[in-house]
Amino acid sequence: MKVGKAIFERRSVRFFNERQIDTSILREILIAGIYAPSAGNLQPWEFYCYCQPDSVDRIRSVSPGIIGKPKAIVVACVNEKKIKEQKLEKWASNAIIDVSMACQNMMLKAFELGVGSCPVTSFENDTLAKALALPSYVKPLILIALGYYDKLPQTPPRDESVIHIETRSCDKPSQEQAKIPEDAINFATEILGFLVTSAKINTREPPSYAIMRLLEAASKICEYLASSYPERRDISESIKNELDTASSLYFIGDDNYISHLEKALEQYLHLLSS
Repeated sequence: MKVGKAIFERRSVRFFNERQIDTSILREILIAGIYAPSAGNLQPWEFYCYCQPDSVDRIRSVSPGIIGKPKAIVVACVNEKKIKEQKLEKWASNAIIDVSMACQNMMLKAFELGVGSCPVTSFENDTLAKALALPSYVKPLILIALGYYDKLPQTPPRDESVIHIETRSCDKPSQEQAKIPEDAINFATEILGFLVTSAKINTREPPSYAIMRLLEAASKICEYLASSYPERRDISESIKNELDTASSLYFIGDDNYISHLEKALEQYLHLLSS
């Protein structure tokens, strides 16, 4: 199934038939969830899937938002211990976004497999956590009701007026602006915004991100030099490759990133003398 078909044809299914969902199908759905994007690759989530009738009934008893009788329910949670261990309390909103994206992945995968789904937030969090004996650091965020269906609900209308796409400006630059190549102005503005924004959001990101932001900015500069000055393209691209490799290694905690920074500096000295 193409992604577009799943996106545009998936519906929230609230009423299910009696067909049971095989455990292998449930696993495929859950695996799709953990492949969702995650800020900083923190993966601050836990997913519990319940398919025994008594467990499903227990969840339904404290979840008024579940209308029908699903054959399985996924309890998508935030792992607060993982956030605290990384000293990322300010990261809490990102964790909510991460879990939400994981739930979308699961619902799209379920649709591909012919399983209906419905996200539910109308439930009593603390009571549910106690009823399921979840660890104290695990906080339920979203429920996904799952089950096979006889027919899909109709697609409700969508308001496309909420979409706003920037149009390209045809205004001529002023005489003062014309003195400097437009691409140079745009690039300098982009780097300025990137660095200032990086400094601002670093207060709520892991400390290691500061180095990665600097490496990314340096890589952007190399990319600009390579495209704007053909005579410096080879050495600029070579420096960029070293910087990108260093950034990737630093992200996974590999100390070999330092050797790539040293190579980038050696090539930078050649760039200065060219």
